[in-house]
Amino acid sequence: MSVNMDTNNIFGKKEDKKKASAEAKNQVDNVAVSNLLRRMRILEERFINLQKKSQVTEKNMIETNKSDSTGIKELNKDMSEVKKQIKVMNEKIDRIITELKNKANQNEFLVYQKYLELWRPVNFVSRKEVQRMIDEKNTKSLKTKK
Repeated sequence: MSVNMDTNNIFGKKEDKKKASAEAKNQVDNVAVSNLLRRMRILEERFINLQKKSQVTEKNMIETNKSDSTGIKELNKDMSEVKKQIKVMNEKIDRIITELKNKANQNEFLVYQKYLELWRPVNFVSRKEVQRMIDEKNTKSLKTKK
């Protein structure tokens, strides 16, 4: 029996060792699982935060896009107005250039000036003045004849 007792003790210890080893392994597994769960929760929170940031960024981009498109529309409108004004100005410049081409140059002006000095149109008599002068002469001659 002493042999049996030694075997029981030996087997008992092996079983205790297996149980202890299994419990230790269970505890290690539980710690590993709880660590994995904790890490998973942290990752989920980070993911949720990233989703929120992404939504805010997307919303801001949409608002910026709307304001930019409004600004671009206003700029296009202003540009079309400026183009119209430039077209009108170009037309006026063309008319001015045409008028300047038709004006007398300096030599022509000097010729005209010499003709005016020669003719002296200030000394010209109008038809009314000539008629009045004739009438005056006639009346004087009639008076002298009488």
